[in-house]
Amino acid sequence: AAVSLPAPTLRVGLMNVPVESGGFTTEGMAQLQLGLRQAFPPGNSRALASERVDQRAAEMTSNGLSRRRTVREAVSIAWFDTWYAESALRVIDASRRYFTDLVSITRSMYAVGRGGQADILRAEIELHRLDDRRIAVEQDIERNRAALGEWLGAAAAQRPLDTFPAETPLPPKSQLTDRLAAHPLLTAADARIAAEETGIRLAETQYKPGWAVDVTYGYRNGRLPGGEPRSDFASVMLNFQLPVFRKNRQDRIVASARQEKRAAISSRTALYRSMLAALDEQYARWEAADRRLELSTRFILPQSEAQARATQA
Repeated sequence: AAVSLPAPTLRVGLMNVPVESGGFTTEGMAQLQLGLRQAFPPGNSRALASERVDQRAAEMTSNGLSRRRTVREAVSIAWFDTWYAESALRVIDASRRYFTDLVSITRSMYAVGRGGQADILRAEIELHRLDDRRIAVEQDIERNRAALGEWLGAAAAQRPLDTFPAETPLPPKSQLTDRLAAHPLLTAADARIAAEETGIRLAETQYKPGWAVDVTYGYRNGRLPGGEPRSDFASVMLNFQLPVFRKNRQDRIVASARQEKRAAISSRTALYRSMLAALDEQYARWEAADRRLELSTRFILPQSEAQARATQA
């Protein structure tokens, strides 16, 4: 559509019809005209406009790819949050019988004089805290399933969440930094800059004249004094724009286009810095979580199990 010519203009009218005496058949120059006008934009503005539309289409395509990644991220987070809450609920349900047994044991010990009432109250409080924690986890499950349902609909309530996906190894940070430039948001910004650069060239075509072709056919009625019918007229005209007063029009259009390009470059720079900062932050969180996981796996969990066995003994 951008490369197409403007729609032609049709003209129909009466020309040179006398208003005081005579008429269409008596006045020699009176005629019924039918004309067609086709305008042609200046320079190669149509090709540039088409190129700019293609660049904006590339920008929209990249934004669509970025949106797909955003949706995948939102679904993944909702899935993991739901998995975590349901796993926590299973742990709470498995632990509750131990707290129930603890309450029974403290009551039995108090009955035989080997414990105090404070021990019973403390055990009951821990059991109630566990029940309170269970209520909170159930709320988390409902909230997270609702978030998952935003993307999956009714399937969110039926999706099995009893397995955890295999961990994906994290690439080196330098590799992720190098790949950041290919992110769809940045490729969209690059396409926007290219479109604004084309917009500058498109604005500069306004310094060139546009032109148009007029083809007109004039029908005349009546006859000449010798009795011959009057001849019809045909006209062809070329019209050219005069791109004068540049300071008030063309110069300002070009200056505006250049400012749009500078704004697009500035936005792209700010976006890259923001994404690089987010990458640094998330990578540091990943490394810290990985160290904590290793610490728990190698020391905290084994030592906790050993402590529990020692207490039971």
